[in-house]
Amino acid sequence: MPQSIFDMIRAQDVAVYYTTMPQTEPPFLGDELFPAKKQLGMDLAYIKGANNTQVALRPSAFDANVIPRGRQGFAEIKHSMPYYKESTYIDEEIRQKLLLVQSSNNPAYQDVIVNNIFNNVTQLVTSAQISREIVRMQALTTGYATISGNGTSYVIDFDMPASNRVAAKVAWDQAKSNPLTDIKNAKRAISYATGQTITRAVVNQTTWDALLANETIKATLLVNNANTANAMVLDPQLQSFLQSNTGIQFVVYDKGYKDVNNAFHQYIPDGVVAFLPGQSLGSTWFGTTPEEADLMGISNIANVAMVDTGVAITTMAKAEPVNVETKVSQLTLPSFEMADSVYVLSGVVTPATDDSSTTNTGATSSAASSGSAAASGASSSAPKA
Repeated sequence: MPQSIFDMIRAQDVAVYYTTMPQTEPPFLGDELFPAKKQLGMDLAYIKGANNTQVALRPSAFDANVIPRGRQGFAEIKHSMPYYKESTYIDEEIRQKLLLVQSSNNPAYQDVIVNNIFNNVTQLVTSAQISREIVRMQALTTGYATISGNGTSYVIDFDMPASNRVAAKVAWDQAKSNPLTDIKNAKRAISYATGQTITRAVVNQTTWDALLANETIKATLLVNNANTANAMVLDPQLQSFLQSNTGIQFVVYDKGYKDVNNAFHQYIPDGVVAFLPGQSLGSTWFGTTPEEADLMGISNIANVAMVDTGVAITTMAKAEPVNVETKVSQLTLPSFEMADSVYVLSGVVTPATDDSSTTNTGATSSAASSGSAAASGASSSAPKA
């Protein structure tokens, strides 16, 4: 049995606890759209996807010199990865409980106390996930990401074409709007610009509800109903209708997080639709944190363990006061190679008259670190991310 607080709380044990604990929350959409990858260093550079529309081969006379074709449509994007870190301490109350556990030699009680400490640390690991999701969803819905806090500030431009960010002429919850036309226009715009085929669309529950209640869709689906104004379109009906007429599957992603002021923010704002092709949009890149580069393997200074591809858990013994500090850190940023092939339609829901805090107003590293992901509250039978 461990004889001291320093033996009980080690990064490797926290990592095992985190990776083996049951996952009760739905996965983050960004983990699917931007799969995780690891690289050395802290600078991210990638080639943004070229225009995929095919160009005809040029004719030539016999015996003429061949004309090289340039690599048009490619753009190199470079950014420094933001660094995130926060720590937690064992407070005096838990420290005294640990001392009692040691004196009583009760392993079961010790496990309860230590697992409580591990739970606090894994909340920081979850907050690291939230930080990544905030940036990825900002990139998806705006083409930018804003990261600020603790004296640092980043504005990341993912070079999404301005022509791919369009405001709806008529909100879908208004009379005479035609969502089907807006959706087909989005699909056509990407097809003509890049040759990609839009097969998916991401909305939150509020936007999906606006589609369910849209008068034009109801009149089309319920053509034999004498009173369409009071009739209800069911989720499977709408999903099937949209799939059949546009080839696009809609996903309701209604997760969110809380910031340091306890205000709730949705990853996908009300009235925003992100149209995307059926493939990965980029990668979630992890760099090498200072903890991983300089402290791993030096057990007399700290214990370091890695989870989630590139998140470092570091435990450090403190002599005065006697304590263990546990730090969670990451160096991460998504690449967005498919930014040219994503189409964002905004304004499809009329804004509420009050100033709601449920819009995606920008990420802060400190807010993300202290936030908690909210479970998808949508009850729609549209596929949930």
